[in-house]
Amino acid sequence: MQLTKKVVSHIERFTSLQDQELIAFSLLQSVEDILAPPYQCIIRRSKTGKIVSQFILEEDQKKHKTTEIKIPDRFADLLSAFSKQKVESHSEKINDHYYFILMVNHSPSSDLIYLMERDREVDKFEYDLLSGLFQVFKNFIDLIIDSQTDQLTGLLNRKTFDTAITRFWEYANPTNYLGREKRQERENEQNYVVVFDIDHFKRINDDYGHLFGDEVLILVANKLRDSFRSDDFLFRFGGEEFVLLLKGITQENCEALLNKVHQRIAETEFPNISQLTISSGVCALKDNIFYMTILDYADKALYESKKNGRNQATFFNIDEEVENKQEITGEIDLF
Repeated sequence: MQLTKKVVSHIERFTSLQDQELIAFSLLQSVEDILAPPYQCIIRRSKTGKIVSQFILEEDQKKHKTTEIKIPDRFADLLSAFSKQKVESHSEKINDHYYFILMVNHSPSSDLIYLMERDREVDKFEYDLLSGLFQVFKNFIDLIIDSQTDQLTGLLNRKTFDTAITRFWEYANPTNYLGREKRQERENEQNYVVVFDIDHFKRINDDYGHLFGDEVLILVANKLRDSFRSDDFLFRFGGEEFVLLLKGITQENCEALLNKVHQRIAETEFPNISQLTISSGVCALKDNIFYMTILDYADKALYESKKNGRNQATFFNIDEEVENKQEITGEIDLF
């Protein structure tokens, strides 16, 4: 009875949350309190087999890692076999240690997988308990994802943007949370806000109707989704506008990536349209500049792309903007 109350209490706790990251940590904490495994984590693995993120409790800290991800060596081989078997769970004993893998959730782009290592096997009661907890977790996550997703394109929606960019802004400088060696390697990397807009989209709606316009939006959204990493955030912002939060990349690489995206869209054959293009505006995130101001700067850069011929990316010169504002402020006699 005491254990039942404990389990119900934990379910109540993580289903009261609305943030996927917090829910994942709450679930790990629930398993920690009930089963106390020496090692556990939740990983997100792309369809190519790459681990792109990890939720783990380390030294009483909640860590969501997208870089420097480490799992026990034994799990690497087991995960490969696990994927080939296409089963929902797998347990194996190696050198007096038991390794347990549970598929939490499938999605078109990645899988969410639970890993646990301890010195005894998961018995039937514990397996049923874990399966039950993770099924509730999966169902609840599905509801949250549905509320955060644009129904037409399947991208994140405008409502989700404010929460996502707030967290993204807190890590505006990606080197702030890396070790010294990694920081030196990546000192030129920044996080970027990119605003995309489909060129002449109103004309498409006027000429072919809104149903055809919706098809174009879906096709462009799919092309954009396939162009970026699974841990970047892509939103349909409204109408024909999309916003991308791009993590840890140099300006040179960001520019090269966006040029490829523009070229890819321009070379795609769309029904009834001779050529479709998109324009974009880009601004680096700064932790000393409010993120909505950064979004406005990216929007201004988008306007420049439109004005200068469309089908191109324009970077907003934020340092020049700050310098100009300082000069203007310096000329004002306040008293």
